[in-house]
Amino acid sequence: MSILDNITGDSPDRNSQRLSFRCKVKFGTGRRLEHIALVTDFSETGICIKTAFVFEVGTKLNMLLESNGKKYQAEGEVMWAKKVPPGLSSVVKCGMGVRFTNVDEDFIALHKVKAENHR
Repeated sequence: MSILDNITGDSPDRNSQRLSFRCKVKFGTGRRLEHIALVTDFSETGICIKTAFVFEVGTKLNMLLESNGKKYQAEGEVMWAKKVPPGLSSVVKCGMGVRFTNVDEDFIALHKVKAENHR
């Protein structure tokens, strides 16, 4: 794992392309990753997690991302969170934006490959 040196957040001058992407993510605030959800998009700096269970902005998360049989560890901070009433998560945008503070380099490489194929 490596610490990301150049995190830009969700600013207009983002230097990492956000791409539509689907994978499973297990997440929590400690060693126990007690929640499972879906990643809907990602960049080199973070992910969007679609979930009805959200943590408060500023919460530090531990995550395990799973894509095509591979697992990637990551840590991040909740930058935005939108909670909706039960049963509406399939029709109303909900979830959390998480900015990486530490992420498996292979996950960043996966983003670079997808970004190249997206051009």
